Amino acid sequence: MTRVELEALANKINDAVVQISYRWQIFCQLYDSGPESIDAMNRRGSNVFQLLQTLIIDDIVLSLARLTDKASVGRNVNASLPYLLDQASRYLDQNDHTILEASLADLTREVVRIRNHRNKALAHVDLRSALHADRLPRLTYDELESAMAKCKQFMSDLTAVLFGWSTHYDVLIPYGCDGATLLKVLKAGNRSLDAVP
Repeated sequence: MTRVELEALANKINDAVVQISYRWQIFCQLYDSGPESIDAMNRRGSNVFQLLQTLIIDDIVLSLARLTDKASVGRNVNASLPYLLDQASRYLDQNDHTILEASLADLTREVVRIRNHRNKALAHVDLRSALHADRLPRLTYDELESAMAKCKQFMSDLTAVLFGWSTHYDVLIPYGCDGATLLKVLKAGNRSLDAVP
C-alpha cells in the first residue's frame, strides 16, 4: 500500500473514530445529565428515548468491534486498526512499531467483552445467548469509555507518527443542535403541558 493509499485508509478509519466520539457526546448529554433530565425524557417520550439509548449503545459497540476486527478474515480484508498498523509497518521505525503494537494489544484486550457482545447479541444471534440472555454480562459505560479512549489514543499516536497529524476528538456540535438543547426544549414543553388544565 502506498503512503497516499495508507493516508486515505487512515482518514476513513479516523472518521469512524470521530463518529463514535460524536455519538457518545450526544449520549452523555442526554443520559448522563441528572435525574431531572431522565424524568423529562420519561414523562413524554420514554419509549422513544429508551430506543434511542439502546441504538446509540449498540452502534458504539458495533463500531468498536469493527475497528478492532482482525486485519483479514479468510479472503476478506477489514478496514480496521490491525490492518492499518499492518500496512503502516513498512513506514515505521522499529521503536514506533513496537510502541504502537503494544498500544493495539492493550486496546484489543480492552474490547474482548465488547466484541463478545457484538458477536453473540448484535451482529449474530447466538442460540445459547438468546435462550439464556442473563449469561451474557451487560457492558458498562466505563468499559465503553475506556475502549473509546484507547482507540482514540492509538489512532492519534499512529497518525502523528505517520503523517504528522495533530488529532483531537473533542467534537464540536453546533449551538442549538445538541442533546442539552433538546432537553431544555423537552423540559419547557413538559412545563407547558402540565400547566394546561
